[in-house]
Amino acid sequence: MRALLLLAAALAQCVPALAGDRVNVRWQTKTGTSAALPPGFPESAQAALAAWEPFLKSAGYRVDVDTKGRVLLCTSEKDSHADALLRQLAKVDSWIDARFPASAGEAEDKTAPDCAALFVLRNPEDYAALLAQLAAVAPNLASWASQAGKETGFVLIDPLCAAFLESAPGMKEWSPVHELIDRAAQLFFLQRHGEQPYWLQQGVAWAAEWAYDGTLYSFPYRSEFVFATEHGAWPGELRTLAKERGEKPIDLGEFCAMRRGSWDAQRARLSFGAASFLALQPGDKLAQALHDLRAFREDNNRTYKDDGSWVSDPSYEVPAEKQLELLEARLGPKLMERVTAFLAKGNESFKGLAKP
Repeated sequence: MRALLLLAAALAQCVPALAGDRVNVRWQTKTGTSAALPPGFPESAQAALAAWEPFLKSAGYRVDVDTKGRVLLCTSEKDSHADALLRQLAKVDSWIDARFPASAGEAEDKTAPDCAALFVLRNPEDYAALLAQLAAVAPNLASWASQAGKETGFVLIDPLCAAFLESAPGMKEWSPVHELIDRAAQLFFLQRHGEQPYWLQQGVAWAAEWAYDGTLYSFPYRSEFVFATEHGAWPGELRTLAKERGEKPIDLGEFCAMRRGSWDAQRARLSFGAASFLALQPGDKLAQALHDLRAFREDNNRTYKDDGSWVSDPSYEVPAEKQLELLEARLGPKLMERVTAFLAKGNESFKGLAKP
């Protein structure tokens, strides 16, 4: 919440707003503006709206909030189709709740989590403007923003937000609904479980895509051409890979080094496969494992300064052997043997992702 308030103050200084400007807001069929919010508008959503209001004003965007107050859906006033997008967001939210539920302790926490913001951007100019303003108000994001401009979207945990281009010029194999599902799944996952290994964060998003219609369309950091046949090919390719191993299981170290900013097809496929396997495990045990991964990261991701203070390293990842240890402690032994057996069944294994 504090990060959102700091962002709001910084954006207000950087973005000139026209006198009388207001952002149109809707929540649970109730309408209002940023100056006169709908009755009962969630407090966490208020903080998020205040943080992003300067950009929303300058770009001419409106805000629709999901019924649970978990995410601000930010779309252009000129061609908004928020109702359809909200319906899809609700499905992704429910899928994450079912497959990657919050741990019991976090579910009982009375403190509302930070409300996320999801920007559905109408053109590259709006995307560039959003990145430029993020870089201006958060110097630690400046280097990242210069690279993110080469992509068609992003997901951040601090501030908790995501964006994607609804129309990507020059891209033939492009699906806005898959982009929405992918980015939203990451946001909802981070909202419940904090920062997790990147392979798992992105793997969860791919599993959510597959649950939608049995295809994948969002391939972050990939620059080469995507053939039409690739969208449904990964389970079959993973089946072949698993069978080629014989008695030797796939190792977590083969894919847990997947990093933001680069593309590795083999690691990507394995991340999707392993995350899909986890999505079908008992929710309470999985939630405990994710809690343990988050706690280990928070306790060990510290670089101390001479004065005794410390900062977090955004590139830090929990070591592969520790990841496996924590996962097996909650989900049982021989985890990678079970993942390999899951993948060896090909498409049949992944059908369970779409079931309620």
